[in-house]
Amino acid sequence: MGAGAGAGAGAGAGAGAGAGAGAGAGAGAGAGAGSSFGNTPAELGLKAWCLDYTPDALGNVDLPQKIRSPYVAGVLPLKRKTYPIGDWDPSLRAVEAVMQFVCTVNTAGSWAALDNWITAEDKTWLDNTPGPGPGAFTVGEQFVRDEIAEVQALMEDDRDRYLPETVAQADGVLFYYMGLLDMNPSSKPWTRALMAFALQASEFVAMHFKRLPAYSRVRPSTLCPGLLPPFGPPRHASFPSGHSTQCHVLSYVLSQIPAVKQRFDEELVWLARRVAIGRERIGVHYRSDSTAGMHLALGVITGLMNWQNENAVRTGVFEPVPTDPTDRFGKFAFAAIDLRCDEFFNPAPNPPEATYGLLNWARKEWT
Repeated sequence: MGAGAGAGAGAGAGAGAGAGAGAGAGAGAGAGAGSSFGNTPAELGLKAWCLDYTPDALGNVDLPQKIRSPYVAGVLPLKRKTYPIGDWDPSLRAVEAVMQFVCTVNTAGSWAALDNWITAEDKTWLDNTPGPGPGAFTVGEQFVRDEIAEVQALMEDDRDRYLPETVAQADGVLFYYMGLLDMNPSSKPWTRALMAFALQASEFVAMHFKRLPAYSRVRPSTLCPGLLPPFGPPRHASFPSGHSTQCHVLSYVLSQIPAVKQRFDEELVWLARRVAIGRERIGVHYRSDSTAGMHLALGVITGLMNWQNENAVRTGVFEPVPTDPTDRFGKFAFAAIDLRCDEFFNPAPNPPEATYGLLNWARKEWT
């Protein structure tokens, strides 16, 4: 037999490469922006019940077994029930207003009026005018090449820092707005419903223009594959930017709540622009897609509020024409349009609650 002790030290270095593939499946639950599990209110979402429903070892049932009759004398039968709209999930409260908006905007005159809000500069990519000098690109192609150069610069300078944020905003932009406003769907359900209206109505507008053959613009990475978008690109037209349209409408609609406008006017416009430019950073939109979306948003809010002149637009939302004349978001062309919807807003002074629109209810939450 023997015993011993020893000590040693060593160092090593190595390199290797490997490849693998895997697949998995799982289930999860989380908190959403006020709508989950088939438009069930968040507070009534997934609960951690035990999933073993069998009797215990002695055969005793662990669950209430009573079944109530749907016919109770003197009481509304339980097979039918009234569901006040105040109990609805916020997203569903917006549906009727969205339907009314769709019926209002879906006319040749309304679409033409909205189209007039898209500026000539937004449409420069369509300009087939020959460029100066022999061999020069057309005005439109040079414009597109310049815009792609801007997207390349954003890719090189910004994408690595902004990518997590942009990915999160692709489908979760409401989290950013509710965080900015320091609200949650339970505390201000009508404001959340107003936000749902803004996103759904503006998506309808954006998709109308995207499907027009005249605006069926290819994505930047189609012309420059080296832009390497981290996902997609989406399989629909690039012009106008849907995210820009939706977020600018959302910001402009929220700014019609006086208390919100007073506290967050600059930040609302800043957030809409940040989301829009984020889509350029990941290579799925051109600059003019973003500006066209903002201009359409100005047309939508002008029609919803029935503003009659350019000054009303400038005072109704925060600085659509900034002091810096070089600001790419700062140009628009006023065009009269009437998109009023009672379900969105009743402009009468002190209207009865039975005739409130979404905006009236949301304003009440902030008083």
